[in-house]
Amino acid sequence: SELFPPQRQRRHRPLLAAAVFVSALAAAALGLSLAGLGPLGGGNDGVQADSNCKFVTVTRLEQTPVLVNGQMKFRDQPVQRRVKRCS
Repeated sequence: SELFPPQRQRRHRPLLAAAVFVSALAAAALGLSLAGLGPLGGGNDGVQADSNCKFVTVTRLEQTPVLVNGQMKFRDQPVQRRVKRCS
């Protein structure tokens, strides 16, 4: 027999305690979100789209590339785009 027996190393206990704590925290966050609270809970004040928006055709002059005698040149030509306008 030894006067001072070697002590057991307890390295796994802090790791186990941390895993239990993180699991409990995740379960609490999940429970709150299912109850409708917290960052994951669904609120009743959702975003509503405006009903007074419409798409209109806008004509603008834009420089478009054109090949002339094998060289690329830019010419101003009317170009139509559809854009969304809300009032």
